[in-house]
Amino acid sequence: MVVSLSTEKTGKYLMAIHKWHKRRAHILQDVQELYGKLLHTCSVIPQGRAYLMSLESMLSICGAKPFVPHRPEKHVAEDLDWWSSLLQSGGASRPIYPLPTLKNPHAYSDTSSGIGIGIVIGDYWHAWRLIPGWQTSNGKRDIGWVEAIGFELLIYSLATLPSFSDNLLIHGDNTGVVEGWWKSKHWNRAVNHVFHHIHEFILNLPDCFEIHTTYITSDCNPADGPSRGIYGPQHLLLPPVGIPESIREFIIDATEPLSSTELRHLHNRVYTPPAAKFINRLLTIKQANGRTKAKRAREEELISRALYES
Repeated sequence: MVVSLSTEKTGKYLMAIHKWHKRRAHILQDVQELYGKLLHTCSVIPQGRAYLMSLESMLSICGAKPFVPHRPEKHVAEDLDWWSSLLQSGGASRPIYPLPTLKNPHAYSDTSSGIGIGIVIGDYWHAWRLIPGWQTSNGKRDIGWVEAIGFELLIYSLATLPSFSDNLLIHGDNTGVVEGWWKSKHWNRAVNHVFHHIHEFILNLPDCFEIHTTYITSDCNPADGPSRGIYGPQHLLLPPVGIPESIREFIIDATEPLSSTELRHLHNRVYTPPAAKFINRLLTIKQANGRTKAKRAREEELISRALYES
C-alpha cells in the first residue's frame, strides 16, 4: 500500500513555487496559500515539516501587517529549493505500514553542556568532547542544539550495526528534541537544521525504517555518565562515526588526544570549572602515560645494553 501526491497536484505545487520566486516580496495571503499547499504534502512526506519552519516564521511576521509586502529571508529560498527538488524527482510518496512493532536496541543519548556528548547502545558506549565556542548568545545554538547533535550521532552509530532496520525506539532526556522528532520539526532553527541532516541520512540509507523517540529522565539515562566524562571500558567502545563537517570545530571524539585548541582554552581559563577539572584530569592521565612509556623505554634500553655487554 502506497500513499502519494497525484501528478496533477505535483505540477500545481511546483507552479506555485515558481510563481513565488518571480516576486521579490509577498503579502500574508501569498504566504498562506503556498504554506497550505506544502503542508498538505506533509501528509505524504512527514519530514517536509522541517522544511516549512521558515514559511511559518514568515506567517507570523506578515500577520502584523497582512497587506504590506515582505521580502522573504534566505532560509525560505533554501527550503523551497528542497521542496522543488522533491516534487520534481517524484519523491512525494511513501509506503503505508500497519502499526509498527518497535525494536528496542536500548539506545540512549545525553549531553553535558560543559563537557561533552555521550551515547549508549546496550552495553556499548561512545563519547565526544565539546569545545568552547559552540554556544551562541542569540540562543540559536543552545543546549537543545547539542542534544540534537547527540541524537544525530546516536543514529549514525546505530546505522553501523547489523540490527539497524525496521522501526527502532531510541531514548533521550531532552523533551524539545524528543517531542520535536514526533512532529518532524523544531522551532529552533539550529535544531531544525540538525533534523534536516537526519532526515536526509535516513532517506539515503538502503533499508526502509523509521526512528521513534521516547522520553527518559536524566537520572535513568545510561548516557549521562559518558556525557560527563565518565567513560566505560575500552573493549565496549562503539566504532567511531564521521562527524559532520559543519560541527567539527565544536566537538572532538573522546578517543582523540587533547587538541591544541583545547589546551589553549584551558590555559586561557575559557572552560567552566567542572570542564576545566575534566580536561586537567585528561592531561594528568596523558602525562602519567607519557612517563610510563619513557620509563619502559629506559628499562628496555638498559636490558639491551646488558645483553650486548654480556
